[in-house]
Amino acid sequence: MDKEFSDLQTRIEPLERFIKTYSATLPQPLFYDSAQNHTGFRYGNPNFRHFCLLKGMRIVSALNACICLVRAGYVQELYVLLRTVVEYKSHIEFVLYALDSDLNLRADVERHVKVYFEDFQRNSSDDYKRPQLKQGAVHKIIGTTMRQNTQKGPDSKKFANVFPEKLLSNIYLNFSNYVHARYPEVMDMYGGSPLQIHLRGMSHTPKDWEMFQMVEATIESASLLFKLWIKKMNLRNITVGDSVLEDWYSASFE
Repeated sequence: MDKEFSDLQTRIEPLERFIKTYSATLPQPLFYDSAQNHTGFRYGNPNFRHFCLLKGMRIVSALNACICLVRAGYVQELYVLLRTVVEYKSHIEFVLYALDSDLNLRADVERHVKVYFEDFQRNSSDDYKRPQLKQGAVHKIIGTTMRQNTQKGPDSKKFANVFPEKLLSNIYLNFSNYVHARYPEVMDMYGGSPLQIHLRGMSHTPKDWEMFQMVEATIESASLLFKLWIKKMNLRNITVGDSVLEDWYSASFE
């Protein structure tokens, strides 16, 4: 499957280029020294643009890691990682759907972004702040927007009984079964000929193609999201002059 893996990596390349090009449009991070136990880089005045960048960075890094896991046959670990990608993607959508044409963010979403960046210290366990953004609320907001959009189109009758928030939650929960080592999911590690527990991946089994397809679909989903990101934030200019980004963006979107 070397060619297939190479093709996957090629499809991730435009996403990498977009993240790096987009990050260059923002002021660069500053070195933060708490004068206690923690140092690191932080953005000076972060907003929703930085929020999407950080989540996007994790998406692309995770997709690259997914290829390594598929090569080694680590099904369980792959699906744990894909669950994080699903979450990061939904957080970006959460922001994008709350932007108006003038790039003003809806007040409730802006509050969540503000709280996210208030969690910047890591000196001790006392600094821990429980995340305030509940995944169920994210799915509901995204789903409501999607449903409103489908009701306006020519296929409105087709989607009359489709509830996107339910579909989003189902995907999230299915992958969460691997995060929490649920009984049926863990038992997928047992099988083969001879019957055995697979603790070093499941290469050269039917799981190979299943994993490949899951990663391929996730890359495509992330690609569509990043194109929506460009459209919603009026970033079309950053693709100009970059043939890789230009070809990627133009394909199957406009």
